[in-house]
Amino acid sequence: MVNFKKFLETASLVYNKALKNNICLLIVGGSIGRGNYIEGWSDADLLLVLEKPNSKALQLVRKCEEYIKRRFNIDTDTMITSKFTIEHISPEKLHGKIKNFLFFMLKEKILIRRNIKISKINRQEFGYGFWATYAEQEKNFLRRNAEIDMRNKSTLQTLARKNIKIIFLILKQYLANSISSSTYEEVISSGKKILPISITNHLEKYRDIRLNNQLSIMSVKQLRNLISESIEIFYNLGKLVIKHTNSL
Repeated sequence: MVNFKKFLETASLVYNKALKNNICLLIVGGSIGRGNYIEGWSDADLLLVLEKPNSKALQLVRKCEEYIKRRFNIDTDTMITSKFTIEHISPEKLHGKIKNFLFFMLKEKILIRRNIKISKINRQEFGYGFWATYAEQEKNFLRRNAEIDMRNKSTLQTLARKNIKIIFLILKQYLANSISSSTYEEVISSGKKILPISITNHLEKYRDIRLNNQLSIMSVKQLRNLISESIEIFYNLGKLVIKHTNSL
């Protein structure tokens, strides 16, 4: 069982010690940031904004991730960007994952913040840009790996897990005005009021898959079917988000 308070304290200490004043912002997000981490499913998502994201800094980040993995047995995914990018690039042009961190920053855990200005994210720009970014990544992944990795069970599990996480991230943004937090349960409950029942039924299934870590016991065929199904849901949700943002 993960000690969330200890994890956050350790992450802050380790990154701060390794990178010192090079760090402008460190945010922990995802399920561990919300305190609903599930072993075997969740990882630790971090946004790290550096004054100078050079090769030495990147090597130090890898060492920080390795230390956290050994200490807590949690995979850490550190999204790295520069202070210049955050302060000078228009929000709609930022990577979708960076926008997600910044959009929900008050609901996530800010571990370190020093000497940085952060622009507010426009909801319309976020809604389209976030979906479009991940949609393109999904298409590129399938084009590159259709003949090789799609036969690999571990890769299929990773892709299925990623798709389900993205579906809930899109919905979390889509429902941002009607939910006070961002748990799977609250997203599903709010979604039932405005989404087609076919989608909410899938959401409940994905919630159960997550809670019971069912991906680990699925066959290759089952995983392929789940991925195909989740991609269809993914694109249908994308259309809803675009329709919603265009009506604002």
